[in-house]
Amino acid sequence: MTKSQGRYRVKNLLLTGSLVLFASVAQSQQVVGPATFTPSGPTAQDTIQATYSLISAGCGTSSSTVVMGSVVRTTVFVSGCLIGPPPSTSYLQSTFGPIPSGTYSYEIYEVYEGGAPQLISSQPLVVAPAIPALSPAALAALAFVLVGVGFLAIRRTS
Repeated sequence: MTKSQGRYRVKNLLLTGSLVLFASVAQSQQVVGPATFTPSGPTAQDTIQATYSLISAGCGTSSSTVVMGSVVRTTVFVSGCLIGPPPSTSYLQSTFGPIPSGTYSYEIYEVYEGGAPQLISSQPLVVAPAIPALSPAALAALAFVLVGVGFLAIRRTS
């Protein structure tokens, strides 16, 4: 093998290695589901927070959540990834609601560097009807009435 053939082979190996490294770093940027919800049993009066993971090497992210019928869709936009640092896991959160009671499909989509959206996770989300609560004024009135009834009951027995 001549000296120029050896240099050519080394250049090819370096180029191939660089491309493999770039591809592996690019592939390591991923949103991971399923999400966990807070509160875990949401009602129609709750704001819901979905938490999911991102495995990345320094990527920038933004997200948006929309409700379309019985589908709640969070789209995570991943961009500006750095090449070189080892990937690490971080947690992302999306907040939405309140939404009407019912059974929904919660979907997470990832858009990597402006590409097409890819479905990452789909899971059920059940939102219970809101539990009616008394206003502070009604609660105070109820307490006053109960105290009065208690005094009357004690007075009659003594």
